[in-house]
Order: sequence, then C-alpha cells, then structure tokens
Amino acid sequence: MMNLSISYAQETGPIPDIVIRMKTPDEKEYHEYHLQSVDYFYIRETYDKNDTIPKPDVSITLTWSTIADEYLLRWISQSTTEMRGEILINDKNSGELIRKLTFSGGRVYSYNESFSGGYSYSASPQMSINVREIRFNNIAMY
Repeated sequence: MMNLSISYAQETGPIPDIVIRMKTPDEKEYHEYHLQSVDYFYIRETYDKNDTIPKPDVSITLTWSTIADEYLLRWISQSTTEMRGEILINDKNSGELIRKLTFSGGRVYSYNESFSGGYSYSASPQMSINVREIRFNNIAMY
C-alpha cells in the first residue's frame, strides 16, 4: 500500500482593507466607512465642448459593505454638495498602505442598490462620483 501526500502552497498577495473618510467643506469631522471595493478611472486628457485645453477626468466607483445610512442618502440626494476625503487601501495583515487616494470636489453622479427577496438578502450598493482634484499616494494628478 502506498500513501501519497501532495502539498500545494499558493503565494498570496495582500488582502486589502478599504476605508473611505469623507466630509463636506463645512464639516469638521470625517465620516468613515469600510468599503467592499473601489475602482477608479483616470483619463489624462478630455475635452469639454467649451474647453480649448484638455483637462483630466477622474471617476471613482465605491462598493459599500452595507446599505446607505442617512448621511450617505443626504449626500446622494444633494449631489451638488462637494465632498473631500481620502480612500485608504491597506494590507489587512501587515497594515501597510497599498494606495492612498485623496480627493476634493467629489459629486455623486450615480447610485444603485439591489435587493433580492428570499430567506436572506445581499446588498452591495454602488456609488460613482466625479472628483475635481485627486492625488494618488500624495502625487497630484491635476
């Protein structure tokens, strides 16, 4: 009789812990939320119909871990209110900072929630914002 044992080790990368801290220019305290995921899209040169010089455009999509609370719903409904804040992406195991996005002039341009009936429900609301200014790890993109 022969025993065969196979051992397999997979190298794993960092496990992200994503936090957003944000506030309006009038607020003193940041509101902090844990995110399920964050995607950002940076275009270096876009033209508006009134512009002769190209300007950058950045959109950020946030996937929340829970449904929106009253503070977020107010921001969504009053999307002319500009937010400023930072998104911190840390390695959950080491605490090391992977990426820091600092933004200002954030305005909501879309939001969706989806619920399914049954024994339990899952909700991963998504919000997309445009920002006027952004820094990646303290490097100004515009």
